[in-house]
Amino acid sequence: MTCDFMGTTVGRLWKHWAVRAVEGNGAAELRIGDTRYERTLKRLTDGPEIGWVIEKKIRKYGSLINRELIVSGEIWVFEIAPRV
Repeated sequence: MTCDFMGTTVGRLWKHWAVRAVEGNGAAELRIGDTRYERTLKRLTDGPEIGWVIEKKIRKYGSLINRELIVSGEIWVFEIAPRV
């Protein structure tokens, strides 16, 4: 999952859940239909998953996403992991 504009004040206000996930323990509750899933959001800045995320976001949305934007904090990438 990606969050754009995180290098701006407006982005951080608009995506306050992402800031709370990074500053807290990452606990999240996802809802699909009427079912809720407890998960943990883990911010990623490198690793093999990043290339896949970049490729898919460019293909689907024509995004300008790249590794530099992720490393600099302009775009945040999260892994949605099971809660332990």
